Amino acid sequence: MCKEAGCGCCAVTVTSPSSDLGKLETYSVQSCVTPLYAVDGWQINTIEGIGSQKKGFHPIQERIAKFNGTQCGYCTPGFVMNMYG
Repeated sequence: MCKEAGCGCCAVTVTSPSSDLGKLETYSVQSCVTPLYAVDGWQINTIEGIGSQKKGFHPIQERIAKFNGTQCGYCTPGFVMNMYG
């Protein structure tokens, strides 16, 4: 892990209780700069968790592929998870 959050390939989507409202919030974080002790009680979803060849792809994944939205492919999962979050 780079501990810099520069490329975004480590992006994951988390669902956690909101500190002020007590409701659940979903948003993207860079896992390389998120301390492990901070994620207690969070639900964490990775790129593999939202879609795959076996389960079927998420609409975001399908559109990126359909419209050639990838670069080298290394940071594409980060693009998807940021859009998903």
